[in-house]
Amino acid sequence: MDNFWYNAAAWVQAIGTIAAVIGSAWVANAGSRAARRNAEDAKIASKTAALNLAILAHTHVHQLSQLLRDEARRGRLNHILPAAPFWPSSRC
Repeated sequence: MDNFWYNAAAWVQAIGTIAAVIGSAWVANAGSRAARRNAEDAKIASKTAALNLAILAHTHVHQLSQLLRDEARRGRLNHILPAAPFWPSSRC
């Protein structure tokens, strides 16, 4: 009878060890999945922010262009050339 309990204790210990190994692998895998998900969320957030900034810049440039066109049409900007560069010429 002592041999039965000795073998039973050995089996319980073996099953517990296997369960601990499987459990630790599952916890590590869950952490890895969460890290990948967070990295993908951060990538999407940065792309969304860049797209919003590009849309905002386009809108402002378009509105400024409209304003300058309207002012030129009214004769208030007749001293500004439409083809003038924004930077000084390097030929000076």
